[in-house]
Amino acid sequence: MLITEVKARGGKVQLSAEFVETIHQHRITLLADQGCHFYVGQFASLRRDVLSFFDEIAGERRDVGVTYEGMKPSQPEPRGPTRPPANHHRLDAFGLPAALKTEGIPGPDERAHYIGRDPSSRYFEDVKEIIQSAAKKGASYLADFQIVLNDSNVRTLRSSKWTRELVSAVIYDIRHEDMLRPHKPNRAGTVAAAVHQADREKIAKELQGIENRIADLEASWDAASSGTQRQKIHDQLSAARRRRTKLFGMLWG
Repeated sequence: MLITEVKARGGKVQLSAEFVETIHQHRITLLADQGCHFYVGQFASLRRDVLSFFDEIAGERRDVGVTYEGMKPSQPEPRGPTRPPANHHRLDAFGLPAALKTEGIPGPDERAHYIGRDPSSRYFEDVKEIIQSAAKKGASYLADFQIVLNDSNVRTLRSSKWTRELVSAVIYDIRHEDMLRPHKPNRAGTVAAAVHQADREKIAKELQGIENRIADLEASWDAASSGTQRQKIHDQLSAARRRRTKLFGMLWG
């Protein structure tokens, strides 16, 4: 949830918070002697009467007991009982909540926290297993996984605690893991490596000539004025394309 308002009131701190997955704002009150620092825009997770959040002044995650002060709809409440979507707890093919949304494509700065320089590193796999295990136990939101990782004393590769943004990034990459790992060597790579560099340069030069030849023939096809001319160009194009395919095979297997 997102804290949208902070007010001091008679020895207590009154927080207005919006649950980003719903249309309601829940108002809760906290005892001021907890000594916690709250601010507008802060993310937190609420489980029954315990509010969990990262205290930036103390530099640690905090759990605070709360009491509810009622519910204030941010728009007219829907009629009838509200229920989670049918797929709210359903897991997708990656072992993650099907309804869980991420917050954009991660960049190098985010990935440096969980993708090491060594492609064979187990760190990403370990983090993925923790997240998937939490999903099986009912974790549904980014804040849930953030709390699970920090409670497990799992620091990022940069020795930082997990944030909502980093959790979103790693979940995005779990769903797109094929983009992170280098492809395994295959027969094409083996054949290509066996070709001598001088031969590769010769083949590449011929391939460039074939590409130019095909471009010229395609232009000639458009300018041809008779069926006989087009048939002749068609035969030449077919031969050039077959040669191009063969050259590609010689280079890449």
